[in-house]
Amino acid sequence: MRILLAGVPAEIVSRYRSNQRFFDGYQTDLEPAFVVDPSEEDMVRALERIRATDEAEGIVRAAYPGAFVENCAIHAILAEKLLKHGVLLMHGSSLAMDGRGYIFTAPSGTGKSTHARLWREVYGNRVTMIDDDKPLLRFEKELPKDAPGNGDGKREGDRGTGNNVDGNDGPVRITVCGTPWNGKHRLGANVSAPLDAVAFLSRSEVNSVSPVSAPDAFMKLMKQVYLSDDTASMGLILDMVKTMTRSLRFYDLKCNMEPDAARVSFEGMSRKDEETQAALTT
Repeated sequence: MRILLAGVPAEIVSRYRSNQRFFDGYQTDLEPAFVVDPSEEDMVRALERIRATDEAEGIVRAAYPGAFVENCAIHAILAEKLLKHGVLLMHGSSLAMDGRGYIFTAPSGTGKSTHARLWREVYGNRVTMIDDDKPLLRFEKELPKDAPGNGDGKREGDRGTGNNVDGNDGPVRITVCGTPWNGKHRLGANVSAPLDAVAFLSRSEVNSVSPVSAPDAFMKLMKQVYLSDDTASMGLILDMVKTMTRSLRFYDLKCNMEPDAARVSFEGMSRKDEETQAALTT
């Protein structure tokens, strides 16, 4: 089965029909860049990660079905292999508002999905859900209009190695992309949008949004992106996170569960100059 995630084609080998159906809407005829075929060792590692996460979050399961473990193994292998193609997995709820992408990130249970729902309620069809849990970020070098092979000004990415997305050679375009891993409510689709801002969400009785500096954003992001056990892969991750801090805007979003929270966060994150980035409070 061939799928396309964040613009990268891959072949998935699954032994369970439910996992084959899981990728409905993401199939492609393109030649795969790599193959994901979970081994017994991959399955054991996936089960260990599931149990560790369950223990940390106080989740009790009666059993761990093979299809569920294989699904988690496929996800982990994809996250690792996509790094070399300039794609990074992030934990957060992502949506597009008027065609621009936003991500709300925080520890599980904080209220990311609830806040995204408030945006949908307040702004209606101006909002499109991208991925409510684990979106992918695609990093592409932004070529100048007069660059060879780019006469129409299109942005094209070097997805061959993932080594040329550290932002030191010029602007980098970051796109947030949907995946089948879009949360327990399955909110998302095979869509994407240019990523505009990331909000670090926390609960508060008073709604407020304030800018976050690049160094602080780096530390917060490292708690919400995929981390690898491989040294070379971690080098790629660090490069991509550094690129995010140079290319995007970041905010601390303190919010309650009322509709006004959506208005405050959108208005605050929409203001780009230094004067109007002052914290908004309601």
